[in-house]
Amino acid sequence: MVYAFVIQNVATKDDNSVIIYSEAFGAGMYLDLPADKQRKLREDHLQHIAARVNSEYRFKKACNIESVLDAFNLDRPAETIESGVFRLPVGKPLPSEKHVLWQVNASCGFTMVLSPEENKALAENILNIIIQNIGQIFKSFDQCNEMKSNLDKIATVLHFFLPNGQLLFMNHRLVKQLEREMNEVLREMK
Repeated sequence: MVYAFVIQNVATKDDNSVIIYSEAFGAGMYLDLPADKQRKLREDHLQHIAARVNSEYRFKKACNIESVLDAFNLDRPAETIESGVFRLPVGKPLPSEKHVLWQVNASCGFTMVLSPEENKALAENILNIIIQNIGQIFKSFDQCNEMKSNLDKIATVLHFFLPNGQLLFMNHRLVKQLEREMNEVLREMK
């Protein structure tokens, strides 16, 4: 099961990343707390995860060969995509162990927080499908903040490709069918 999906603006320096969109799936982890405290705790946890993704991204970018190319003013590919996975141990910050799968396109970071037993290859495939469809809607990942005005479109993409946080095995025909259905819904939203 996917615990949460997050889209964040990735900071390039010491700035904190800003969460653009987040959705948590399944029953709350703190059912004994009031709803407002659950929401606040979930926001704090997701902000902690976003900061960790930002840190992982900056580290990976600093170690990448492209930083050497920049130092010598050599040509490099226009769009760079970085991705990774890391483990959150029990209590740091969540009460149970989770795995975090992330990908950064331009300045937008996309993150899935997974149960440890989830299929990581399937999660990566679904994350790529979600990113591809969001990219088709917004045309560019250069300005991640543009997504703030159309959060309902992001929710629609997640509804079709990550229903209730469940990872689905999909062949190319099912993906095309879901894309057609999603595009019909998006056209009605305009």
